[in-house]
Amino acid sequence: MTAIATSSSAAASAASSPEASSFGAARAAGFARLRALAARPDGRRITPLFAADPNRAAQFTATLDDLTLDFSRSAIDGAVLDALFGLAETAGLDSFRRRLFAGEAVNITEHRAAMHMALRAPGDSGLRATLATGTGTGTGTDDAAALATAERTKMQTFVAAVHAGREIGATGQFFTTVLSIGIGGSDLGPKVVAEALTIGRTDAKMRAVFLSNVDGHAFAEAVKDLDPARTLVLIASKSFTTQETAVNAAAARAWIAGALGESAIAAHFVALSTNLPAVAAFGIAPSRVFGFRDWVGGRYSLWSPVGLAIPLAVGWDRFQALLDGAWAMDQHFRDAPLRENLPVLLALTGIWHVNGLGLGTHCVLAYDDRLRRLPAHLQQVEM
Repeated sequence: MTAIATSSSAAASAASSPEASSFGAARAAGFARLRALAARPDGRRITPLFAADPNRAAQFTATLDDLTLDFSRSAIDGAVLDALFGLAETAGLDSFRRRLFAGEAVNITEHRAAMHMALRAPGDSGLRATLATGTGTGTGTDDAAALATAERTKMQTFVAAVHAGREIGATGQFFTTVLSIGIGGSDLGPKVVAEALTIGRTDAKMRAVFLSNVDGHAFAEAVKDLDPARTLVLIASKSFTTQETAVNAAAARAWIAGALGESAIAAHFVALSTNLPAVAAFGIAPSRVFGFRDWVGGRYSLWSPVGLAIPLAVGWDRFQALLDGAWAMDQHFRDAPLRENLPVLLALTGIWHVNGLGLGTHCVLAYDDRLRRLPAHLQQVEM
């Protein structure tokens, strides 16, 4: 399990009351109420809360299947929780949740839908994404779940072919290693999942190696004990122009071509991209290109073809189980009442710590070493 705690050090960057200008009077009043509750005697202390209520742990715990969220060890009482849910109501959280799952353009900086949920939803779930212009004006919709399912089926077919030896290297040998080249959301998410599901296990299908650093020493270290004849290279870049990824992709191309010949490129490379002309110029066939739409934000893309290294490493069944678990949480977030909703409770607890108590540091402690990359991934997701 991963323990999440908020430090007691007040950072200089903690919230400095921008609420009045950005959220309006009602919401400003809600934040003011939080600060007033934090200013009470013992308002920051947790021990007295347990002394006053022996059943506190049960009252401030929420569950979903085998997941347990215990937020009783935060300086939250009933009055604080009521204030937080009042703030959520004022902010229109419930309405925003409906708009998110309706595929509206809730990404206000890019005027796009945010439909990464469709990547793990069944094809008949009905999730649709609004296609928008630069000003947010709708221009139609995508059947997001159906499109994601079609691409996922293509991925599954490819993974099965690699594992069965129907997709092989230029010398006729099975692939034993997948080298995934990307940066940011095209690296951190797939890396944390692949490591978490393979470290300490003997049943991995392939070894997964990830490369993001543009320093040539990083490339040399990544491939130093790899057999190019048995290495499948994934290039994860939606535009296929990301500078760091392009440099590493060129290095990998030269490495494969130098060892196996220029003709080996087609057999050893896969593109996770939407820029088909650039992919073709690199030497990758259309059948080895896996794409995704604008309604998938990069930092949420491990569930998309960007995460292809995951099922290659751990097997499709375990990857599908990952998707199923994520979809279960998606449905819980969509349908559960706010007071029983794990993501909402976590978010409101964070608002209490930052905007109420003025705590500007959030610490994620991965006690299980297999989740050692999780803090870096979460940092980017929240960035």
